Amino acid sequence: MQPNIARDASTPGSFSPLQARGYSAVALLSACGLVATAYWLGASWLADPVLGIPTGVWATVVLFGVIRWGDSLVLDGAVRRALGLAQSGRNTGAGLLGRWFSRCRESFGNGCQAWAGARRKACRSLADRLDPDRAVEDEIVWRPGPEDEAPAFKPEPQRAARREGVRVRIGVACSGVVASGVIRGGRSCPGVGWLRLEPGAGTPQNARRMGFDAIVHDASERGIVVNTHSAEAVASRPADWARPDGAATYASVFPTRYDPQQVTLGHPRFEDPYEHELASALASAAAGAVKAGDTNADASSLFLNLRDVLVRGVLRQDSPAMLVPAARAVSGWFVCCERNASVEERLEGVEAAARVLGDDPVVLMRLAAARFAASRDEDGHEALHEAFRLLMQREDRVRADQYRFIQSEIEHADEHDPMVVGRLAAGMALIAASSEPGALHHLRGDIADDLKHAEWLVGRDQDKAVILEALRRVSMAASVAKATPAAA
Repeated sequence: MQPNIARDASTPGSFSPLQARGYSAVALLSACGLVATAYWLGASWLADPVLGIPTGVWATVVLFGVIRWGDSLVLDGAVRRALGLAQSGRNTGAGLLGRWFSRCRESFGNGCQAWAGARRKACRSLADRLDPDRAVEDEIVWRPGPEDEAPAFKPEPQRAARREGVRVRIGVACSGVVASGVIRGGRSCPGVGWLRLEPGAGTPQNARRMGFDAIVHDASERGIVVNTHSAEAVASRPADWARPDGAATYASVFPTRYDPQQVTLGHPRFEDPYEHELASALASAAAGAVKAGDTNADASSLFLNLRDVLVRGVLRQDSPAMLVPAARAVSGWFVCCERNASVEERLEGVEAAARVLGDDPVVLMRLAAARFAASRDEDGHEALHEAFRLLMQREDRVRADQYRFIQSEIEHADEHDPMVVGRLAAGMALIAASSEPGALHHLRGDIADDLKHAEWLVGRDQDKAVILEALRRVSMAASVAKATPAAA
């Protein structure tokens, strides 16, 4: 007998040392099983000794050799003739057995490789869960060099950030614990690519260079801050979701864009998994709002995710400080900028926002708009009355000439926008707060005339009635509020 040519590990059907040991173990167990089965079925002669050793032991050794190396040997011509075998083993029992052994060995080898790959993947996943820093270790994409040395741009992070399915790119330039928490919390944010940077690398230059929509970084005394990066310079963009929108105007209460220049997250408690998720949802929504404003992309999924996180936060006993920017973002987006969510989904988000910012007249006017849009007129009037009361208590309550904003909305409104009637009805509080009682009577006539001639309101008399009823009620409240100090 002469051996076959040895095969290396790259040859199909060949084994690595680990696979060879595994196959040998399977072969030995198979041989033992065959002998034991034969003895159990009545082959009692396997217990007879041969040279002092039971025949079954000899049979086990022979079967093991046949199973383990049966396809590795080729019979030479003399032996084949002695056994009465033809020259070609293609159709003989030996040839069929050899091919069967080869197929079994190859299948076993492929199974070993698949098992080893699955084991490595499971181990990596387990290690990532047990060690959060390891989960983002490979995402450190750039380390800032000396100030006098301009770092070269590497295309690898750009390719990683633009992998299939990613619509928003966010860099995290924070310390290890904070970065791990933000990225771990961002796993629930749909369509977001997170790339970890070295602390100090979150500069606007790096954001433009690497194509980030936002960068999360540590701003020392202000805590964690999300800076967004828009391709367009828009003066009307909110400065920070964490701060009030300023003097109430129709344009600030119901803006056409609501992407912030930054979002101050403060000092989150990153030992709380919920705050991980809330910080990530805020950063994702801010970046998504920028993307939507620049490219008209759809950021609905990111704000729906933020809304869900906000609703859960409202139900908690302890209220994180980050709920304030989350509430302001949800109220502004779902009333003004959202295109795909249903009226009920919008209302759920704005109701949760009002639970957090119930003393903010801007949020209450947005709540009134959402309730009017959902045909909850009495609840809408209640929220609008409270918003008007808070407006009248502010020194910078409303800037003049709000009628022009209302008139523009009536003339250019999109009839398919489910929130337009609610916004107009809520905007009546701004009209009443910015006008003298004597002028309100004339404004009511002008607004009624504008509504009468609006093409998109043809046949929608109930919607007109809702808007005019809102104006009538806030006008009465304005007359009472402005007459009370004079009487006193």
